[in-house]
Amino acid sequence: MLFAQEVKKFLKVPENRNAVVGVHCTHGLNRTGYLICKYLIEHENMDPEEAINLFNVCRGHDMERENYLAHLCNGTL
Repeated sequence: MLFAQEVKKFLKVPENRNAVVGVHCTHGLNRTGYLICKYLIEHENMDPEEAINLFNVCRGHDMERENYLAHLCNGTL
């Protein structure tokens, strides 16, 4: 996953450890949330529901695409 590779490369730079990263799609919600949550689940070993809740709270608006949410939770689109 190219997104995960770029995040890991960014975080390897010591000066970037406390930096803010902007991730955005057309509306900054569903695809953005999917990529961020997928990264948290696969690379930070976060529980899917915890990752989704964290994104929703930080974003201030819930992800709406049921197929994205289902894939994050159980791997089916």
